[in-house]
Amino acid sequence: MVYRVGSSGDKTNGLSGLGQIWGWAAASDGTVFAALMGPSSGVDRIMRIATDGAVSTFYEFDEGRDNPEGLAFTAVGSLLVSGTIDDVDGNSTPNDLLSISPAGV
Repeated sequence: MVYRVGSSGDKTNGLSGLGQIWGWAAASDGTVFAALMGPSSGVDRIMRIATDGAVSTFYEFDEGRDNPEGLAFTAVGSLLVSGTIDDVDGNSTPNDLLSISPAGV
């Protein structure tokens, strides 16, 4: 469960059902991104949570072994993802870093 905490400290239910969340990052416009490892879907992904609460897939990894864990934004808006990320040959590299453009590429 994710809770929304208002400026006065009031807490309301925000989101549920996202799965196992391993990392969070907030963009400058208030959009929140969550790194999910996908045992239920078999695919790891980065979800975008808009300020109105709408949830969409921002980036989907090619296999369930990628394990995205940490998220952070660069000054130009690219999303950095750390974790065990597969390379183009399918080799898993622990503590790797992937940069995703603001367009999700």
